[in-house]
Amino acid sequence: MSGLNSTGLGDHEQFDSVSTGELSNIARFVSPDDSLSDINSELSTPGVVWFKQGTYSLSGTVSVGTENLTIVIEDGATVELADDATPTTLMDVQGDEHDLLLYNNGYDRVDLICRGELDGNPTSHTTPKAFYWGSSHGSTLDGQGGEILGGVGFLTDCDSGTVKNWLSTYAGVSQATIGAEGCRGTTFKNIKKDASDGEALDLNAANEYCKVDTVIGMECNEVLDIDARKTEIHNVIGRNVSKLVDISGGGGNGRFSSRYIENGDGITVDGIKGDCGGNAIFVNDTNNNTVQDLKLLGIDIEQTESTNDVRTIDINSAHTDMCNGLKIEGAVSHQSTGKAAVQLRGSGLSSGLTLDLDITAPNQSGISIESFENIRGSVYVHDCGADGFLTTQRVSNLDITLHTMNNGGDGTQLNGSDLQISGAAYGNGGTDLLLQANASSPVRLDMRYGSFFDGGSVAVEASYS
Repeated sequence: MSGLNSTGLGDHEQFDSVSTGELSNIARFVSPDDSLSDINSELSTPGVVWFKQGTYSLSGTVSVGTENLTIVIEDGATVELADDATPTTLMDVQGDEHDLLLYNNGYDRVDLICRGELDGNPTSHTTPKAFYWGSSHGSTLDGQGGEILGGVGFLTDCDSGTVKNWLSTYAGVSQATIGAEGCRGTTFKNIKKDASDGEALDLNAANEYCKVDTVIGMECNEVLDIDARKTEIHNVIGRNVSKLVDISGGGGNGRFSSRYIENGDGITVDGIKGDCGGNAIFVNDTNNNTVQDLKLLGIDIEQTESTNDVRTIDINSAHTDMCNGLKIEGAVSHQSTGKAAVQLRGSGLSSGLTLDLDITAPNQSGISIESFENIRGSVYVHDCGADGFLTTQRVSNLDITLHTMNNGGDGTQLNGSDLQISGAAYGNGGTDLLLQANASSPVRLDMRYGSFFDGGSVAVEASYS
């Protein structure tokens, strides 16, 4: 065992009840009066190194020099890069430099418990990392009441670790509380961003088999950015954010990681909640990688900005088979006047779409589906300002329960082939049930509706009014 657990002090959560006196025979203490070289010397021997209260305005990087180490930043301690510091600098593959405050390069089982503050001093230093753990396996990084004042906590190629309880109030553009690349089997828990820009958690590239539990954004640009595969996520929560979830295809190299994954398949996000001004959920890929078997569950979203030209859920299937096995469940309230609440579309055909959605959009259309086949589930679209439910190009083998009520335009517009729908369409401002001119047989309806129009004289089987 490593870190404090090997000392008999118990789990990290018990530190509140442990005094420095009780640690006098176990931990090695450093203070703000110690030189950087003395501090780094302490970090080169296994055990526990405890940063006492005070401000550590450092001339360079705090560097780990051993495995089996626990670093404790005490409540009331601030560790920061001085304005004139000359820290260790990493250059990423794009040629950008990153100054490092705390650095662990390749040492396993190095735990960080931070009840104080970490400040990479972004005013004076280039894209700082508050901490950077590279190729460190089995480590626990626990923010436990502390805070990142400047910079990002970042992990590269770290496996089987835990990152939890981190808060950042740093408003740097596109700067996350926690960023990760190339991590396998790592758990991220209780990650928060409370700032006017940036992200809470950025799984930036080539992550797989990870678990995420509770990511929270307040006022920030984005709550969760996912470039990963085979990853399970629970509870993504945003308040007055621009975006809740952004998912890409998983392929491509990161800024630091040497690892590569070919797709973004097998992602589950369960519990996507809150209010946002932009695209709440956005799925897209520009690298011809797939995002198959994606599950977006427990959705409860209010898109709040009526003037923004956005969608609440926007999924762009950029190539054939990209979004096979897509499942979406939850409720959407959409205020935008610019675009429909939900759009599932693409230039390539995807197979297997399961829906369980409740949609309202008082200023726009409800949902449109394009380039999907084998569609199942149920959809309730009501009180939209324009059309309710639309299938457009290349939709086939649709078999759903559909209710479209009190929408300002047509209730249901159908295009495609092999369409089977049950449910009801009533009280809509346009036609309750409209078959487009290029819809093709067979069309099977088990619906109650007020008005019907067959734009192409399609043979309809078992139509009920």
